[in-house]
Amino acid sequence: MRAGLFWTACLLGSAQLACLPAVRRMAQTPSGRPEVDIATTDLDAVKSQIVAHMQAMNYMLQDESKFRLQFTKELEGDQAMWARLAIGNSYSTTPLAEVTFNLAAIRDATHVVVFTAISTQMPFGQVNRSDMKGNNAWFNDFCFLLKSVKYAVEP
Repeated sequence: MRAGLFWTACLLGSAQLACLPAVRRMAQTPSGRPEVDIATTDLDAVKSQIVAHMQAMNYMLQDESKFRLQFTKELEGDQAMWARLAIGNSYSTTPLAEVTFNLAAIRDATHVVVFTAISTQMPFGQVNRSDMKGNNAWFNDFCFLLKSVKYAVEP
């Protein structure tokens, strides 16, 4: 009985998603991930703007190094439900959105690339992770964020 309800819910959810219009990418990038070149070599200014934007979206800074910022946020609502169906189960932890910004000082600019993933921890400690490179909505959100950082930092 429970399995039948589960598969019915999955079928109805899939039908709803199939009716949604496809989200188009706002740009094409060499890596296939959100990326930008910012005309400054001041990594601290770039990192400060990224942290400010991510905090405004309720992400927590988990790790930082000279050339990397890593953030996480618990998924909520429908996002959490679909992520749990995709990579977890009813016993796994609440799925996390993981966002990593890699920064590189190249000539007179800073190149920033964003890596996105979702993850959840299973009951016996195994972590299931899925790359979100193909998610166009997330791609567009982080392209917009990078453009905002670029305009805030560049003279």
